[in-house]
Amino acid sequence: MLFGHPELLHLLWILPALLIFAIVAGYGRNRRVRQWGDEVLFQRLAPERSSLMRWFRFLAGLLALGFAIVTAARPQVGAQLVQVDRRGVDVVVALDVSLSMEATDVVPSRLARCQTTIRELFDGLRGDRMGVVLFSGTSFLLCPLTLDVVAANL
Repeated sequence: MLFGHPELLHLLWILPALLIFAIVAGYGRNRRVRQWGDEVLFQRLAPERSSLMRWFRFLAGLLALGFAIVTAARPQVGAQLVQVDRRGVDVVVALDVSLSMEATDVVPSRLARCQTTIRELFDGLRGDRMGVVLFSGTSFLLCPLTLDVVAANL
């Protein structure tokens, strides 16, 4: 299995340290309870303070932290790097999406006509990389250069 950030997996070492700390703290807590009185009596007086539930919550939190660390490391399954020999051109279409493109001097509108034309262009490109940039005052990269026709279609 590959990870996008494998260095983050070192944070998993925190989990055993937290577990050891919790065991030591639990032992100290039990010792303090025994100093003040009977542990069974304490459980009867404060049933919501069950040590079993406390451990369950702690272990659930520890498990959640472990999953969060693994998730942050970005596991990548089923991907492999493949050297692609490619011959072709790179086509980047810059499309104006300002309000003027909603004019109906072309049926149905300039924007819809441009989208149709761009789809036809991209469907004709095989082995070429394509990308789309939208602009209206400022530019926005809608799709970076890709061989995937479906991703580049508007």
